[in-house]
Amino acid sequence: MNCTANINVIIRLRIDSDGDGVRTVVFFYGCPLQCVWCCNPETRFSEKYTVLDTNNLYDLIARDLIYFNATDGGVTFSGGEPLLYADFINKFLNEHNCIKANIETSLYGSFDNIEKIASQIDEWYIDFKLFDEEKHKVFTDVSNDLIKSNIVKLSKLVERDKIILTFPVIPSVNDSDDNIKQMIAFMKDCGLNKVEIHPYRKKSEMKYGKLGLEQHTFEELSSIKHFHIKKMFSESRIVVLERRPIIERSKCEVLKDIRRKYCKENSIGLNIEDCNYQGRCTGTCPKCEEELKIINEWRMKNA
Repeated sequence: MNCTANINVIIRLRIDSDGDGVRTVVFFYGCPLQCVWCCNPETRFSEKYTVLDTNNLYDLIARDLIYFNATDGGVTFSGGEPLLYADFINKFLNEHNCIKANIETSLYGSFDNIEKIASQIDEWYIDFKLFDEEKHKVFTDVSNDLIKSNIVKLSKLVERDKIILTFPVIPSVNDSDDNIKQMIAFMKDCGLNKVEIHPYRKKSEMKYGKLGLEQHTFEELSSIKHFHIKKMFSESRIVVLERRPIIERSKCEVLKDIRRKYCKENSIGLNIEDCNYQGRCTGTCPKCEEELKIINEWRMKNA
């Protein structure tokens, strides 16, 4: 069966972001929600996407297998809404079960699609925005009844430790104590105890202008309010997780150490030299990629 997906962008070499270890994030095109603060409007409006089948996607991801294996990393399916492509994800992970997978989702979709991939996903990052249904309709264009129902069902289907609610905090929209108390009560009813707080960042507003779209403006979350929200969750025995991604020169050093260790363990005669680049580091460069290419050629030859 030919199975393809519309993919907006693929971002490699994220470290300790979107899950543990080194990860490749796949942003699918399309979303059933219309969140007015959406941080990825290009996945709904740009129509600049690439159609890939599961083998195409594997070819783009597989070059980083040594990084995945060394750090307990893998692929994270995001978007947009990846549940729109449940058949594609299911096929990809059946064909390439050597890759661990996380998903970032609103969980707004058919539970049949959730069940198709439930056993293949290591961690579920569920974007839970507003508890009040009417406010949810106003700011996302859909009811949250289906989302709540799917969270309840998922919490009974997979290990609850695999489920993390991600909370995008939008000042004056969902940062009230009442909304947070309702979220906490709902989480406890479902037996869930992990949350990630994602403060609104105004830099996402720039994307709307580039796409020729109306820009909705919100204030950024103050550090005082951020601390207060974290405290509310913590005092309710909800574990507050925070993403501290490794970037720039630190990323380069992590990846270089992995290549160096792999060469040593497999007696590959490749000298992994320290980087002497003086400018702003992006975490990888043509020299780094050439080293990775040589290692992967050796790996394929000796598989």
